[in-house]
Amino acid sequence: KTLRKKRMESLQHVLTKAVLWKCYMEDYPGIEIEYDVGDPDYLPDVISWNETSKEPLFWGESGRMKMHKALDLMRRYPRTHIVHCRWGMNTTDFSEPFIDFIRQEVEEGRLENPASWWKGKFSFASLPLDVWRFIDEDTRTILVTKDDLEWKDLNRSLCELL
Repeated sequence: KTLRKKRMESLQHVLTKAVLWKCYMEDYPGIEIEYDVGDPDYLPDVISWNETSKEPLFWGESGRMKMHKALDLMRRYPRTHIVHCRWGMNTTDFSEPFIDFIRQEVEEGRLENPASWWKGKFSFASLPLDVWRFIDEDTRTILVTKDDLEWKDLNRSLCELL
């Protein structure tokens, strides 16, 4: 797979998309980068699409993502594995505010507890700042594995605690 950096797109964003694709290419055959699935509001950075059910199996976001968008993706695609990946941040720094946001939405009656309707998985991943060590410059190959990233999962049992 060859990626090209678009005008106004950061190199970090391009590399984060590539790393997500590399980490999940075996779990989700047919995974693509920036494939338009017809969502009226969002273009996924990385996606695996089920043509039969017309739903994503995997939706990857690289870089910043607003909490409203993350929750919106959970609502639209309640059986999807959603991954939010950031570069050089502790996963707690961007997972805990999202968990707090969900908790507040439930407490204020704007959201039914996700444990009752959400069947998917939400993973938070962080790339190390020295991600360059996972790139073979001679072959232009990314050599990263999931074990090289920091992970935190939001799962149904955590939602049941809300």
